[in-house]
Amino acid sequence: MKDEIKKLEEKYWEGMAGHDFNVVKSLTQFPCFIAGANGVMSVDEESFKKMFDSHRDTEIKVNNISAVQSRMLTADTAVIIYEIDVSYAGKSMQCACTSTWQNEDGQWKCAVHSESALGKKE
Repeated sequence: MKDEIKKLEEKYWEGMAGHDFNVVKSLTQFPCFIAGANGVMSVDEESFKKMFDSHRDTEIKVNNISAVQSRMLTADTAVIIYEIDVSYAGKSMQCACTSTWQNEDGQWKCAVHSESALGKKE
């Protein structure tokens, strides 16, 4: 199951990079919780679509996902943590990410996602 969660997370990022809302929507549990540089929010599907569309013309490229660890909390809940190197609008960013996935009627969906910018490692 741990490998499946990693593949779902990668599929989510592929959907983001390819600006494929249907893929991202199919992998998101609404309302979803998001935490990052802009604070914390609970986002319903309509608001998520608006946010998604506002970045339609922004190039997103996943360069590397590393340091992946995942764990099943229950038969229907999994968490994953990892580091990601992503180019966003031509600028490279390194972040530590966490996601919580919930099995909803036989389909895994991301219910919570957070990103924290990484400082320089010493």
